[in-house]
Amino acid sequence: MNVFQRVKGWIRKRVAEVVTDDEHRFRLQMIWVFRIMAIVAAVMAAVNVITGEHISILSTLLFSAVCYGVTVWFERFPDHKRTVIAAMMAAVLVLFGYFIISGEPEGFSPIWICIVPPVALLLLGRWPGGLFCLLLFLLQIILMWTPWGRGLLQYEYPEIFLLRLPLVYTAAFWISWFLEYVREITQKQLVQAQKSYQHLYRHDALTGIMNRYGFNEHIAQVMKHENGDLALMFIDLDDFKKTNDQYGHPAGDAVLRAISETVGRVIGEAGEVSRWGGEEFAVLMHRAEGAPEMAEALRLAIAAMYVESGKEVIQTTVSIGLTVCGPGKVDQERLVTLTDQCLYRAKKNGKNQAVWCEYTED
Repeated sequence: MNVFQRVKGWIRKRVAEVVTDDEHRFRLQMIWVFRIMAIVAAVMAAVNVITGEHISILSTLLFSAVCYGVTVWFERFPDHKRTVIAAMMAAVLVLFGYFIISGEPEGFSPIWICIVPPVALLLLGRWPGGLFCLLLFLLQIILMWTPWGRGLLQYEYPEIFLLRLPLVYTAAFWISWFLEYVREITQKQLVQAQKSYQHLYRHDALTGIMNRYGFNEHIAQVMKHENGDLALMFIDLDDFKKTNDQYGHPAGDAVLRAISETVGRVIGEAGEVSRWGGEEFAVLMHRAEGAPEMAEALRLAIAAMYVESGKEVIQTTVSIGLTVCGPGKVDQERLVTLTDQCLYRAKKNGKNQAVWCEYTED
């Protein structure tokens, strides 16, 4: 892999990290835009050395140092966002005011003002950035088109230049404003699409509760932050195939939705419910205490449940496997295996019952 490919891969990775996080995007853009500006200003200072523009050397070096200081400040103190922005805005206004007044070299410096709109709108957004661009526009008009401002000018600009520079600046502003507007809309749609995708990825379309993927992620997160004292429950509908064969799949779907609602109501805030797969549900209890009693209450609630599908009234039962974990380290794979074994025993022993065990390492 050559250097170009490595740089390209690095940029793609960074863009992927910030594309849906506006605050992260702002930080990264703020740092890298001002790093680039620091480099450009340093290069211009070197050019000014060659051309002998001594005053411009000082101004460009000073601006390069300010830009670099902003990147360091923002990396170390990200919470000082408003202070950094205010300081940078003031520095830019002073710099371009100096550029317009001095005109060095040979009236070229003020042209740099046209890069401000795309940078300001990108970093600050359409409205704060637009306000800053307006301030800079007013600075141009005051210095170039009022008697007081013209009295400050040290370079004799052609009249056509004084007319065209604000027009070019205005054109750059509106093009940048439109592009930023498109970017904002695109990002909002991207964020909404990502949220929708994440929800569909982690949730069951029929019942609306977490699916197996989402539940596994949830268990993994819990394992990172909790040291045991939890319980895992598997709930399997008894003879569900007969229900589908006898009443049809729409009726079977109605039963699954009803089971999901009943489990969620009985468990409440005590645990997280998911559809583990097919006719099987899973519950991760936040506390081990009372989990066997909760499993039995859940079994009885489902056995007493009636599901209406057309003219049919359907009843069903469930078998429940439960593993209770005391304080201590818990292995997720071992926890699932033990719970599955308890569920198997409940099925083998005649169904419509809850079988539980305590978590063990072996």
